[in-house]
Amino acid sequence: MNWLIAILFLVIGCGSNNVSTSNESGSTDTSLDSSLDSSALKGGKPPKADPTPTPVAPQDLPSSVIALGSYVLPQAMAMNPVTKQLCVSFFNYIIKGQSELKYGCLNGSTWEIQSLGFKGGDYGPSSMNMKFDSAGHPTIAFSNTWESGTNNGHLWVVSSDGLSWKTESLDFDTGAPLVAMGPNGKKYISYLASAPGGALIYLAENSGTGWTTSAVDDSNVAGGTRYEGNPSIAVDNLGNVAVTYTYYIIGYTKQVRYAYRSNGVWKISTLHYNIGGSTALVFDSSNRPQVFFKPDEGLYAARADALGNWSKELVPNINAITFLGSLSLDSNGAAFMSVFNYGPGDLQLVSGTSGNYTNQLLAGTGTVGKSNSLVIDPATNKKYVSFTDESLKQLRLITLP
Repeated sequence: MNWLIAILFLVIGCGSNNVSTSNESGSTDTSLDSSLDSSALKGGKPPKADPTPTPVAPQDLPSSVIALGSYVLPQAMAMNPVTKQLCVSFFNYIIKGQSELKYGCLNGSTWEIQSLGFKGGDYGPSSMNMKFDSAGHPTIAFSNTWESGTNNGHLWVVSSDGLSWKTESLDFDTGAPLVAMGPNGKKYISYLASAPGGALIYLAENSGTGWTTSAVDDSNVAGGTRYEGNPSIAVDNLGNVAVTYTYYIIGYTKQVRYAYRSNGVWKISTLHYNIGGSTALVFDSSNRPQVFFKPDEGLYAARADALGNWSKELVPNINAITFLGSLSLDSNGAAFMSVFNYGPGDLQLVSGTSGNYTNQLLAGTGTVGKSNSLVIDPATNKKYVSFTDESLKQLRLITLP
């Protein structure tokens, strides 16, 4: 299994708000600046302003605790489309050598958490994801990368039909699973798995009669060892599935690719060369794909027009080593994406539309956001970001207007 972890690192390329001040009681401080002496207040000559004021560091946004534990990682959050509740799944370390899968939803102001019985390794899986179908039934997928023995690297799917939970193992030697739901209730999971001569992106799908798996892109015209990775998945409102991913054959230039399947046939496009990091994909209301991806030189946003022609732009002020989290669009078509900056170990929000993207610090005290999720309430456009805080050993939630 160590070779798959090495592949993940190779593919990745390892390579403000206006704030009112408050006093200790929590009320807003409206007092005058105490640096002014009495002569200034009486109309005398005021003191000289400092020509080089000290910049104020960005502050963490207020957040609340979802769950506590000696280790809470990874996690996933989604909104139940029927009850409109926020729900989370996560692994919680319980004893040496064992972690436990948990699931819960926000009921008023209380998180009601339950154990689903699945036991993982020391720190749980390396990654997980969760989505709801239109009936409000959750599907959770995770790769049990750190488990020793027969469960090593298995792709597990835990789902509910509203009455009971079901656990299935779909594949082995896997990583980076992501769940998507089609408009007809069909479930999709993209994931990375070992293959002869490297690693490929696979698609698992289930229309209610069982899971099938197949490779998304098995092209290898150049020969040699090939590594695919960093997948993201989305389904348009016609029920067609698309996957973005990185593609690399040793001795050739790294690429980011977009694969779209229509009538059972995959059409594959290359969006960028010299790619060294993660990807994120979403469809807008007109079925046009928007993609964020991390080449070595920064963060790019790309979008396709009605004719399928792609344009791309560089998003400013993003750390050179960044891992992309959840990407969603609000009802106005603006993009919002949670981002973990590996260097400083902080969580940021990238948002905006083409030509007008900004980024905002959400949390930066300690190591925060290595696992994160972003959800937008379609009725209110309110944003919710869940994230792990490794310093406090907590799963936390930030709410944005």
